[in-house]
Amino acid sequence: MSMGSEQQAVGISESSSANIEESSNISSNSVETKKLDPQQGTSKVISHLNSERSFQEEINDSHLSRLQSLRNELNHINETDWMYESLEKKPQQ
Repeated sequence: MSMGSEQQAVGISESSSANIEESSNISSNSVETKKLDPQQGTSKVISHLNSERSFQEEINDSHLSRLQSLRNELNHINETDWMYESLEKKPQQ
């Protein structure tokens, strides 16, 4: 090998080691970022649980509302039942 090719080889190996060092710095930074993620993950879980709880409360409210509506209809039917003849009493055609 000539002197120029040796310098190129050394330059390549130096740049390769610099790239490795940069990638290790990046990976150590990502590890540090991952260390912060549990707090963010916790807040995401809490947010999800709160939204799920709100959804369940909304479902329960809608069910209670529907039950109240059905009770009101049943009361109305019972109150107005006397106005109508029973199907059993009507002559069959």
